Amino acid sequence: MEIRSLLVSSQNGLLENELCRDYSLFNSQRSLPYQTFGYLTITDFLNSLNDILYRSPDGYIHPIVDQSTKHIFKLVQQQRTKKKTTKTKIKQQEYKYTQQSKAIITCNKQKRAVPSIITSSQQMHRADDIIKPSPMVKQMKIMYENKVKKEAQSFVRLKSTIKDAAPKFEQIKLTNDFLRNLLIHFQRQQQ
Repeated sequence: MEIRSLLVSSQNGLLENELCRDYSLFNSQRSLPYQTFGYLTITDFLNSLNDILYRSPDGYIHPIVDQSTKHIFKLVQQQRTKKKTTKTKIKQQEYKYTQQSKAIITCNKQKRAVPSIITSSQQMHRADDIIKPSPMVKQMKIMYENKVKKEAQSFVRLKSTIKDAAPKFEQIKLTNDFLRNLLIHFQRQQQ
């Protein structure tokens, strides 16, 4: 039963070694029990199971689909095959450092290679190649600057609104007597 379920769930069939591997993964690392049934090899055991599987000329093992497994087999066959994704290399920033002896140490972060030393005769770098911020850093910087500008504009608007709405006060000269009288006045109001 387990062999049939492994074959039905395989879209293109399985080779003998793939079936053995899948069976051991499915059954807690146990191998196919061909010796239990009195067979000397796995091939002989699989050939005897001609009621649940057949072997194609190219060596793949396919299930014989009956009424109970037909719907599962149909669903598996309609699955899309995974497209191979092409790995695109994302060029990471290359940093170059200058030393006192007019040599440059280059190190590509992506490869994590041992730095190579370039002598001054091979020196071919410009000042703009030394350190370039990544596009993400530039984008974040622009977003931050825009946020600061918006906050500054809203502050100016708020300041002008407060300035227009604020009542006008006249300047007075504070003396100790005035402050003492003011304190007495507030104390009386609280009582």
